[in-house]
Amino acid sequence: MPDFFRRLIRYLNYPADTHGKVDEVLQRVRQLSDEFYARIGALQTDSYHLRAVADWHTQLLNELNAREKEALKTLSEIQTGLRKVQVEVQQARISLEWIQSGAIISEEGIPIFFWEPQLDLDDSSNFSRLFEAGGALVLLRKGDTSETSLPAKIAPAPAEQLGARALLYLRVGKVLASENISGIIAQCRRPGDLATAIAAADVTGAPLALIFASDEESSAESQFADLFEEALRKARLSFCTSALARSTLQTHYGKKVWLLPPFARAEDANGKGHQEKRLTPSELIQWLWVSLDKGFPTETPFEGCISAPEPRDTPYVEPPAPREIHWEMQSHFQALYRLKLTGYLPEFVIDVGASTGYWSHIASQIFPESRYYLVEPLLEKYKQLEGTVYGLHPEFVLIPAAAGNMATEMVLNVSAELYTSSLIDGESLSADLDWLKLKVPVRTLDEISSTLNILGRGLLKIDVQLAEELVLDGAMDLLQRIDVIFIELSHGRFAPQAKTFFEMTEKLHRLGFEYFDYAGCWRNSQTGRLIQQDAIFARQVVLSFEEHPDLNRE
Repeated sequence: MPDFFRRLIRYLNYPADTHGKVDEVLQRVRQLSDEFYARIGALQTDSYHLRAVADWHTQLLNELNAREKEALKTLSEIQTGLRKVQVEVQQARISLEWIQSGAIISEEGIPIFFWEPQLDLDDSSNFSRLFEAGGALVLLRKGDTSETSLPAKIAPAPAEQLGARALLYLRVGKVLASENISGIIAQCRRPGDLATAIAAADVTGAPLALIFASDEESSAESQFADLFEEALRKARLSFCTSALARSTLQTHYGKKVWLLPPFARAEDANGKGHQEKRLTPSELIQWLWVSLDKGFPTETPFEGCISAPEPRDTPYVEPPAPREIHWEMQSHFQALYRLKLTGYLPEFVIDVGASTGYWSHIASQIFPESRYYLVEPLLEKYKQLEGTVYGLHPEFVLIPAAAGNMATEMVLNVSAELYTSSLIDGESLSADLDWLKLKVPVRTLDEISSTLNILGRGLLKIDVQLAEELVLDGAMDLLQRIDVIFIELSHGRFAPQAKTFFEMTEKLHRLGFEYFDYAGCWRNSQTGRLIQQDAIFARQVVLSFEEHPDLNRE
């Protein structure tokens, strides 16, 4: 275009004869102008297309970004699923190794049965055959939390293999996650059954009763020793159907194991097919639930169901006291229980210094057929302080008096908490305490026995804070019908007129009683020094080897 205008200017400067070319030049200018506008239009069209391409490119980038995010999410899900598959494959490989090893479990696993109180086990073929073949768990269910009571199965895992415990707990938790379990009875024939029972107890927090139903002494095998020890430690109650297996377990682990008759099918329980009496699952499981809740075997009607004798070298292992008994009184329960094992059954029990009546309450659980007479001068005060026991036992005969060596009225030194009150001068016991002087009636045990017409032979318990000799001196006639004395004695002379443990032992010896058993003690809270001891003294009839030949070991 600049060339055109220069040529036009040059043309105008030419002479007139050259003006004939103006039309040609103007035509040429119009032609060039049209070309110019055409090119401008083309450029506008190209610009529009470029903008369209740019918009499309932006849209394409956004879509690609979205697709990329979706692809990354899908990839993450695939990776997560792959890891799960890898874990499952690893678990399957471990399970296959356990199964192939054959050392602990079978492919079938251990059956788990849910049981409800209203269920009649004897009418169920599943339950009738429950304990015939291998191990099994029976779980007491609280309420109706599941649609079915059909058995489930869990493959146990050996506790000594890496990762086995975690996997077993996952399996048990999966089966029991929706269940509200209040008790577990586990019959164990293999170490794997024990591992499953432990897992079920840990996962649910329910109390566990173990039944060892094998005569094999597998518990002595070192590779399973930790497993057996853990199971016995975590079980609230443990049972054996074999006296030999029981002896082995108690010898190796020092845990109480009770003898239990074997299970039988309902049709065999009345003697069909068996020479000895066998219990139906319903009878035995009902009894086990009650015992498991209490923490101590209740009185059983199944005595004599096990004919095999106990090995004489079986060590005695102290059974835990029932859960309801206060820890300070558990040694009293255990001592009375050991006394009962000798075969001794008192016709009556006289509790001198009965306080709240808790000691007689414990004794009545061991000797429920005995008659109980409770002597306590502060009876009404104890009823006001804690009268629960007296409300539970209306059959107890209550005597609101102190026991002494003569019928009279004496000053009782009453302590603030009542328990250390004594007929002995309070200041000599502890001068730094405030003592209430209270006159109380005093009666002799001979007079009480005569007045109440207490007949038969029985047990005398004395807890009177240093006044034990006064009680004995007022019971010379009654003592002729006393076989056992349960008494609290002091190892120091805490008052001038009080007798020590050794002096009272000599006195009881002269009266015909020998030291029989330890029943607890009271120690200094700082040093542990022995202050008082609860002891049982018994006549020769209770100690007699002739009456109890099992005590006369060679």
